[in-house]
Amino acid sequence: MIWNLELIVTVLAFISYLALYLVVLFTKPKTREKDAFRFYLLMMALWKLSAIMVVGQLGDIYFWFRMMTVSSILTLIGSHRFVQASLPQKTSWDRWIYVYIVLAILMTLCTNWVVSYAYMNGTELVYAFTPLVGFVAGPGYALMLYNTYRLFKGYHKARSPQIRNRLKYLILGFIFIIIGSIFNFTNLGQYPIDIFANLITAILISVAILRHQLLDINVILRKSVLYVLPTSIIGTLYFLVISSTVRAFQFSINQQVLVSVFVAIAAALVFQPVQKILQDWINKIFFRERYDSNLMLQRIVQTASREIDLQRLASSIITEIISTMHIKRAGLFVSQKEKENASFVLVSGNGLNYSKHKEFRIDHPLVLRMKRADDPVMWSELESSPMIKSLWKDELDYLIDLRAELFIPLKTKKDLIGILVLGEKMSETPYSQEDLNILTTLASQTSLAIQNAKLYSLAQKELMERRKAEKNLQLQLKRLSALQNINIAITENFDLQIPLVMLLDQVVNELKVDAADVLLYSPENKNLNFIAGRGFRTDALKYTSLRMGQGMAGMAAQKREPIYVKNLASELTTLKQSPLLEDESFVSYYGFPLIARNQIKGVLEIFHRSVLEPDQQWLDYLNTLISETAIAIDNARMFTDLEKTNMELVSAYEATLEGWARTLEMRDRETEGHSQRVLGMTLHLAEKMGVSEDELVHIRRGSLLHDIGKIAIPDSILQKPGPLTDEEWETMRRHPSIAYEMLSSIHFLEPALEIPYCHHEKWDGSGYPQGLKGEEIPLSARIFAIVDVWDALSSDRPYRKAWPQEKVIGYIKEQSGTHFDPHVVEVFIAMLEEEQKTRKSKKSRK
Repeated sequence: MIWNLELIVTVLAFISYLALYLVVLFTKPKTREKDAFRFYLLMMALWKLSAIMVVGQLGDIYFWFRMMTVSSILTLIGSHRFVQASLPQKTSWDRWIYVYIVLAILMTLCTNWVVSYAYMNGTELVYAFTPLVGFVAGPGYALMLYNTYRLFKGYHKARSPQIRNRLKYLILGFIFIIIGSIFNFTNLGQYPIDIFANLITAILISVAILRHQLLDINVILRKSVLYVLPTSIIGTLYFLVISSTVRAFQFSINQQVLVSVFVAIAAALVFQPVQKILQDWINKIFFRERYDSNLMLQRIVQTASREIDLQRLASSIITEIISTMHIKRAGLFVSQKEKENASFVLVSGNGLNYSKHKEFRIDHPLVLRMKRADDPVMWSELESSPMIKSLWKDELDYLIDLRAELFIPLKTKKDLIGILVLGEKMSETPYSQEDLNILTTLASQTSLAIQNAKLYSLAQKELMERRKAEKNLQLQLKRLSALQNINIAITENFDLQIPLVMLLDQVVNELKVDAADVLLYSPENKNLNFIAGRGFRTDALKYTSLRMGQGMAGMAAQKREPIYVKNLASELTTLKQSPLLEDESFVSYYGFPLIARNQIKGVLEIFHRSVLEPDQQWLDYLNTLISETAIAIDNARMFTDLEKTNMELVSAYEATLEGWARTLEMRDRETEGHSQRVLGMTLHLAEKMGVSEDELVHIRRGSLLHDIGKIAIPDSILQKPGPLTDEEWETMRRHPSIAYEMLSSIHFLEPALEIPYCHHEKWDGSGYPQGLKGEEIPLSARIFAIVDVWDALSSDRPYRKAWPQEKVIGYIKEQSGTHFDPHVVEVFIAMLEEEQKTRKSKKSRK
């Protein structure tokens, strides 16, 4: 055996195939794919064994070269068996393949129809094929190409990333087989290129069978291109340099080893410095998607580290994924446990069909599935799930309408905080394992950021709600204070203008409207009349008077329901009849009937110079103001009616009192006209004494009724022409007490009792009926006592003539301090003097 570098490589390849065979043989579980692949490895080992026999010149070179040819064809058949076992679709013409194999073996081994000759010229293999080699090898390569096409077809149909990943291994391996086998039938067959190609194929298929779920073909491709491509180039140069050097200088074995070592060291020195440059170049040119995905992850991580707004963060993540991975649609659903009904709500979406819903309930089968999952879940896995099939039709339709391809759970400490939903790629190719790895990495790196952003958004929302609540509370307190002031104004003021002005100020200022007025309903003429307004630029509505049912205000009053006109320009209303109203530029109108005790009291009209679209809080406060307005109008009207009734009643009382006074005068002819005369003078003197208006009312009534007690005195005494006896005087002096007994039971006349009961009391206490003294005597009685004596002495009596004024004045002065109050006497005398001057002045002017 002649050892050289080519023989060493061939032996190593043979050992490798045997090792792979043993690995596949003893791994579990046993499958048809493994059985077919073991046959393929066995044929490859036979091929390398034949090559060892040829290169090592250990037997009949011609026979073993033909065995190499046969075993290479058998490897193609072995690959066909492997494809048959791996794909669900089977071919029905396998028996013809076996006929072809038998014929190829017989023609190659038993005749010289395929291989003309083969021998070793020193260390160089010399061989030649006949034209029939195409008949022997052609069908095998055609079968190889057909199986490669089947693998490509299966790859495009498969939706599972694991199956697609596995088929990528097989496709790549088959390509290496075809390339390596072609070299055997060319002048390059003298170099061990086919050995490397087939060895790489065997390794790839082994990985596809044993670990296809743990490795990613794209990663292997990237590393393969990074290391195998330059290594193959350098290796080819390595073998060319060694072969050329050995043949040129006829080196011995020892010299060949030294040359090999030197070239290997040189190759390593050349390869190492350019490794990083090659990696970047390969990533950018051949693996652009992976390169862009890494940049995407970097950008998203940077964004997540500085962005705390959930909406902007989610939008950034969705935009990056769609633009980088070229996805048709995507959305991010985030857990909202703070809501009354906890659910996963869409916070950002692009291209998703969510016209029906924008959330998944917390017990939705999709959410439950995501809680159990740690890796992305394909729609193909979900659509056959019993949990999904148990959904209500509208929920199932919504899930289908999303047209999602992939669902990725976002978790923090095993808690599901979000679901990333992705549609299919724009290329319509399924997601690869590398895509899933990238998205899994993205989910793990952004989950915490999304959780923090969600907490921040929640905190911001709570802060805004708290501020809004505080603002609403302040507004409510302000409005309650205003309502309290209005209530006070309503209760304390019976003048309707005061509360109405306050109410209209509240309507304009608090409800932020431009103008408002109140039309008061008059039951007498059944009209709505303008009573007060705020915010108007003109007097267009100041003289409004509408019948029930006339105009918008009349319609609101008649129907007892609000009238709302959003745009006055587009409606035909009675407001257009007022030329001045055009200058107001009103756009929106509200008319609210004012109702109290189920009776219409008026209409509150609101005008706004832009479109008015109030919310419920606005309407609630307005309804409160409307109620207050109706109450104010009702109270004012009740007071007016009560005041009118009271005045009528007082007038009736006064007329009754005057009637009683005239009745007494008619009965006691001595005092005819006396009541009216003393009434006027008493009131005049009381005014001079500073008596209030309210007290004057009672003094007037007391003056009219001062002798009401005489109604119980017999006519024989009351109309006696001569002097009265002591007994008769005793009876006469009882008339004040009789007056008290008569009037004290009448509450209306109780304040007027002072004069009828006490006008015969004297300052020195000698009067009757109680014998009061000094200021014990009521002031009104002290005033009346002077006027009563003045009129009695100044008037004719049946038993005497009237005294002159000077004599009467002298008598009154004389009685000051005994009969009369000295101070009242002074005021009375001054009043008489003033009246005398006034009369003289009038006479002089005449």
